[in-house]
Amino acid sequence: MHRNTLPDKVLWLEPDRTPFAHSPPIVNTRMQHAHWLLRLLWEADAARDGLPPELDWDLLLHVARPNGVLVRTAERLAAQGVTVPDRFAAAVAQERQRIRSALELMRHVSLACEAHGITFLFPKAFQDYPDFGDDVDLLVLPRSARVDSAIVGALPATPVKRDLGERLAGATTYRVAACPTSLDVQHGRLGIVGEYAAFPSMLIQHARRSQIGGMEVAIPRIRSSFRACSGSRGASGSPFATSASPFPRCAAPRWIGTT
Repeated sequence: MHRNTLPDKVLWLEPDRTPFAHSPPIVNTRMQHAHWLLRLLWEADAARDGLPPELDWDLLLHVARPNGVLVRTAERLAAQGVTVPDRFAAAVAQERQRIRSALELMRHVSLACEAHGITFLFPKAFQDYPDFGDDVDLLVLPRSARVDSAIVGALPATPVKRDLGERLAGATTYRVAACPTSLDVQHGRLGIVGEYAAFPSMLIQHARRSQIGGMEVAIPRIRSSFRACSGSRGASGSPFATSASPFPRCAAPRWIGTT
């Protein structure tokens, strides 16, 4: 599940948090910051002529981070020669460290699955790379949660109590010590209540190996996957959770509303 949420309400903030919050006219609301951030991510030279004088770095951070585009925002600003404030830079460094720990978790999980002959796939892990979602989504072909002992047995992992929806969906979440990113395991089915029983086999059958972040993992062929699932629920049907975030879903911006 991803953090891609963008509240509709406009937030008027007190002007005491940064030197950029002193003037209300142009870039002073969450939505206006979001619009400018979209332009920054979409247009290669959006910041070359300077930043909006009313830019609030704290507010920009609060838009970029929950929408899963913080690292890409920092990279785009750096590419255009923009020096960010220390607080913003520290948040980016912390996010990059979180992503490194998530990649390390994926490496351990991959090795465990391969060692125990468990067919698996990371269906959404790299659609935002170099950014990363709130959790590592792991799809395994076996429908029983008994395989989890082989997957997380060597990790300091604690299962999160499941609700009825997660039981129906065949999902189990694990918190891993010293890793701020949780592991979500889907067992042989996808969807809100596990209604996509055949889709996991198709995803895994057509998976590809990809080298990302210094490691090689199995990921789906994204376009064919979404075409396939759209046939069962209409043009927007998807076995994955959805959101209405307008932010680009990959390093080369594309407008995809499916997470």
